[in-house]
Amino acid sequence: MKKFNKYAFILAAALFTFGVITACGQSEEEEMLEVNNVRLCVKEAGAGPDMILIHGRTLSKEAMDPLFDYYKGSYHVVSYDVRGHGKTESDGEFTLDDLADDLAGLIDAYEMEDPIVIGFSMGSYIALRAAERYPDLFPGVVLMGTRGERSSSPFPSTDALGRALESYDNMTDAPAVTVPVLVMTGEYDEINPPEVGRAVAEALPNAEFKIVPDAPHEAYAANTAFVLEQIDAFLTGIGR
Repeated sequence: MKKFNKYAFILAAALFTFGVITACGQSEEEEMLEVNNVRLCVKEAGAGPDMILIHGRTLSKEAMDPLFDYYKGSYHVVSYDVRGHGKTESDGEFTLDDLADDLAGLIDAYEMEDPIVIGFSMGSYIALRAAERYPDLFPGVVLMGTRGERSSSPFPSTDALGRALESYDNMTDAPAVTVPVLVMTGEYDEINPPEVGRAVAEALPNAEFKIVPDAPHEAYAANTAFVLEQIDAFLTGIGR
């Protein structure tokens, strides 16, 4: 079996390297936004239909730059640091439902209409939970490197984020998400393998599943061209 290109993986890892943390708002694209009792550090750019990008665990909004930079030429793109990440300010305990409510609050604050949401790994859990809690919020959802449930976490639950993701169930309410959904998983994803992503797609009434060839968990960074091609086709198919 062909293994994913090690140089593509090194490039993917490089994209997730954190730089020096500065105050939110020092970039022209950044601002601090207070929603749902939390101060989210948000980055936005572009004009056109609304699109929201949500990063994975231990990362920050900058990890979504391959998509942010591509789509800001034709969309109004928003990317933000999830609670417990980057420059977002939050205290106390929270749940996956709270993270979904943060997303809904952000949409309300920016007065977005029918935003497309694209989530990677943890970001996909948030996106799917928000679509379940707010069925009319999105015209389409893209889930990358996703899983639908967890009964125990592979990470130590030493912080609020770990406890929020230790166990959750996005499968029971999946039939409520009737909008189109694109699910993509890297061919060699060892964190959320293809069969896990396929199970999510099969639980959704209107979903398609794609395997990203020659790619690990961070498939959109390792095989960006393929991922963008699939998202573009999905967006065209739903009239965006």
